[in-house]
Amino acid sequence: MHRIIVLIALFGLLFDSVQAHAYELNFLNLTYGAESSDIEINATISQNGMMTLNSFLYKPIADYYMQVTISFDDGTGNYGNTFINKTIDICKFFSTPTYEPIIQLYYKALMKHENNFPTICPIVGPAYYYLRNVEISSMPVPPIVPGNNAYVHINYLMKENQQFKSLASGKVFINFRKL
Repeated sequence: MHRIIVLIALFGLLFDSVQAHAYELNFLNLTYGAESSDIEINATISQNGMMTLNSFLYKPIADYYMQVTISFDDGTGNYGNTFINKTIDICKFFSTPTYEPIIQLYYKALMKHENNFPTICPIVGPAYYYLRNVEISSMPVPPIVPGNNAYVHINYLMKENQQFKSLASGKVFINFRKL
C-alpha cells in the first residue's frame, strides 16, 4: 500500500510539472488560533492572495504531531469527500523523506517560500517561526484532485505523558478550479 501511495505522489509530481497550469487556485478563507498558552499563532491573507503565518513557541517540543485533514466539496457545499485524514509524527516526517509522501510534497512546496520553520526535532522554543508570502497558485496539485473547493484542517499537537495536547489549529478554504 505504501508503494502505491509513493507512486501516486510521484505521478502527481510528474503530471503537475508537465501541466503546471491545469488548475487555478485561490484562498477563500483562513482562520488560525492558539489552543494552549504554549504558543501564539496567527495567519493572514493579503489583498493579493498571499498567505502569511506567524507563531511564537514558548517552550521546546520533543514529541510534535499534526493531524491533517483535506476534504473536497461534493458540489453542494458539503465537505464530505475526505482526501487525507492523518496524524503525522513530525519528528519522523523531518527525518524520513519517504514518510507521508503526499504531505511531503506540500511541505516541500511551502518551504520554497520565505520561512524559518523548524526542520529537525526537538522543536526549539522559545522561538519565533514564520512562513511568508505563500502564493497558493504555486502549490502542486496531484491529478486525482477534483476541481472543487477544498477544506484543509490542521491541528498542531504535542505529546505529554502519552496524551495528545492541542497547541493550535488552522482552517483553510481553497478554491480549486480545473482549467
